Amino acid sequence: MAWVGLRVPLEKWLGPTGASRFTDEDLRRLWEGGYETLEDLQIASQAGLERARLRPARADQIIHAQGAAAGTTRAGDAGAAADLGMGSAAGAGAAASQGAETAVGAGSLPAATGVAAGQSLGGAADAGYFADLFPSALYCMTFTLYDGVDVAMRLVSHAKANGFRGEVGHVSTSRSDFTFLLKTDDVGKQTLKGFASWLATQVPVRVPCAEASTAFAKAAEADAARVEVTSDPFNPLTRDRELLDMYNQGPLTVVYATTEVREALEKANNTEAEQRERLSKSSLGDSRASSSHAE
Repeated sequence: MAWVGLRVPLEKWLGPTGASRFTDEDLRRLWEGGYETLEDLQIASQAGLERARLRPARADQIIHAQGAAAGTTRAGDAGAAADLGMGSAAGAGAAASQGAETAVGAGSLPAATGVAAGQSLGGAADAGYFADLFPSALYCMTFTLYDGVDVAMRLVSHAKANGFRGEVGHVSTSRSDFTFLLKTDDVGKQTLKGFASWLATQVPVRVPCAEASTAFAKAAEADAARVEVTSDPFNPLTRDRELLDMYNQGPLTVVYATTEVREALEKANNTEAEQRERLSKSSLGDSRASSSHAE
C-alpha cells in the first residue's frame, strides 16, 4: 500500500479538504500510473491521468491546481494553446511556459547575486545564456505512424528541416514512434502549429479527446498510413527530465529497430520520390503542350 504515502503531499498541495476527495483507489491508480511524488503530479498531463484511469473529476482537480500554481487556469492554458492549430482538441501551455521562463529568470545566477540581467559574473556566461541552452520547459508532440512505410522518411525529413529535436524510432515498416521537442518561444509555437497543420494534409490524424475521425477509421480498416497523436494536445508543455535531456543532446535522432527496417524504409522513400518526380515532369509536359496549343 505504498500509494497511501501520496496523501501527505496531496494535502500540502491541495489542502486537507481537496486531498480528502481522493480515495485510496484514486491514490492506487496514480501510483500505478507512475505518479509517485508531488513533482510527478505537478507536471502530470490530462492524457497521462486518463491513461492511469483516474476519475475525471480528480484529474480535473489536479490540472486546475497546476493552473492555479502557475498563476493561470486550465481554460486560459487551452485558449492560449489553441494558436497551435491542432484541431478541435488543440491546446498548449503558452501561459504556463511564460511562467516557467519567468521562474528561470528569477532563479538565475545574476539575479540571485544582485547582478543586472544580461551581465556576466566573473567571466562566466550570464543566466540568459544558460537558460537558452538548457530550457526548463519544452513543447512536446508525440505520435505514432501506422502502416506508413512510404510516409515515414518524409515526416522525418520535414521535421529535421523545421529544426525539431527529439527522437524517431522506426519499430518496424508498419510502425514508427515520433517524439518532437521545441523551445517554448514564439518560433517554437509557430513551428509546432505549422507542422500539425501540414501533418493533417499528409495522412489521417486522430487526436486524443477529439471527435472520431472517419478518415482515420477508414485508413485503419485498409491498413493505410495514419497517425495517432499520443501526447496531450490541450497542453503540449512538458518539464519531463528525460525529455529535457533528450532535447539537450542536439538534433533529431533517428533509430531503426533493424537494418532490414532501415533498408525497407529507404527503398520506399526512394520509390515515392521517383514517382513524385515522374508526376511533376508529366504535369510540366502537359502544361507546355497546353500552352503550345493555345498559341
